[in-house]
Amino acid sequence: MNTKIFFGLLSLIMVLSLISVGCAKSSSVITKTSPPITANSSASAVSTSASKANTASSAAPVQTTTPAAAPDSTSLTVSKTIKVGIIAALGTPQGLDMLHGIELLAEMDNKNGGLDIGGQKYEVEIISYDTSMAQSGEVSAVNRLIFEDKVKFILGDADPFAPAWLQVAEDNKVITIVLGIDYKACLNPNIHYNFNGNFANASIPSITGWLCKNKADMVKDIVVAFPDTQSGHFGAEQTSATWNAFGVTPTTIFYPSNATDLSSLGSKVNSLNPGAFMAVAGGASDALALKAVYGTGYRGQLFATSTAPGLSLSQTIPAEALEGFINGAWAVELDPAQTQAAQVFKDAWIAKYSKWEGVEAQSTSQYTCLKTGLQQAGSLDPDKVAVSISNGMKYESPTGNGQMISRPDVGNNRTVDSIATFYIKQIQGGKPVLVATISQDEALGYFRAIYPESN
Repeated sequence: MNTKIFFGLLSLIMVLSLISVGCAKSSSVITKTSPPITANSSASAVSTSASKANTASSAAPVQTTTPAAAPDSTSLTVSKTIKVGIIAALGTPQGLDMLHGIELLAEMDNKNGGLDIGGQKYEVEIISYDTSMAQSGEVSAVNRLIFEDKVKFILGDADPFAPAWLQVAEDNKVITIVLGIDYKACLNPNIHYNFNGNFANASIPSITGWLCKNKADMVKDIVVAFPDTQSGHFGAEQTSATWNAFGVTPTTIFYPSNATDLSSLGSKVNSLNPGAFMAVAGGASDALALKAVYGTGYRGQLFATSTAPGLSLSQTIPAEALEGFINGAWAVELDPAQTQAAQVFKDAWIAKYSKWEGVEAQSTSQYTCLKTGLQQAGSLDPDKVAVSISNGMKYESPTGNGQMISRPDVGNNRTVDSIATFYIKQIQGGKPVLVATISQDEALGYFRAIYPESN
């Protein structure tokens, strides 16, 4: 069985998200944000000298600092600061959601007096750099965080470029919690400071496995559509491997990646009349594909193995087409939220931005992974934090309750990846309704079907 990870698919789902995010209001979290980085860094290596060169060729970061809110009366006095770096494509809705979600969590911690690490309170300072979805930009951003900002903790979005800078983070003992696409490089047993604390990787096996178990008649002749790009073909390969692991062989269709009129795709799917149809590219592309297929008269089951919020899809897809649509959901999307941590975050988001509308909060799990690792270690020492995370650590996130797990399929017996309790939603009356909860044990079983316990 092909056990390669389908991170290429996952990257498309995250980067092309249609999520609508309002402009950030002032907050108590200390934030330093730079404009996009345009330095031409080496693709194969990163060094201190490269960092200095990149910094010289980039615009200086713009620093905006707002006073922290007064801590509650039970909090210890904050006397120190912990810097957390963010690398993301801030020109995309997905990247902005990542930054805003993590900023909000940091703001909430600062209002409560800061993070208690070994009895000392630390205020969180977020330093973010826009990678512009380019390897040179991302390498330069990491250089600046490590060598200029002296950051020891970095969080990253869906990341195809991590292998270009991962070794410099390793050499400088920087904890990175990055959803790396090249899992063999990112979860290599010789890399001790990088972890995937984002549950998105494990959500796709869980959702696929649940569909095959509970909707077997519908998905036995499923048609899956991808854009005709290199990433689309890679995603198709990994998606087929995932469905094959559960005994289903999907029919794959490719469509022009830049087309806005996908009626030909819709006609083809309608003529095949499968039990189910699924678009997998993510965001705008998925929405257009689903809309086109429904528009040509297809009335089979519409699925997705992503966790795209229903509110973001509804910006493109007619309400009648979304009715009955099934895909994954994070704990925070449902109403009420499925965990206390999710509800607290959701309430705080609404208080800050006035409404909850299609927020993709999946990257909040990376912040809570780091936070829990720091608190359990009781130290800022990267070696101690790495040990804490890599020993089966459990943590709570707005996206769900998770746990770090090992990846023996790549020879790594430390817990460097993660799973969580997942949720299946169906759009009913225009709103996401919970139809199933996938426990951590069940999720782990689905995960191991794709990533076995031996290499």
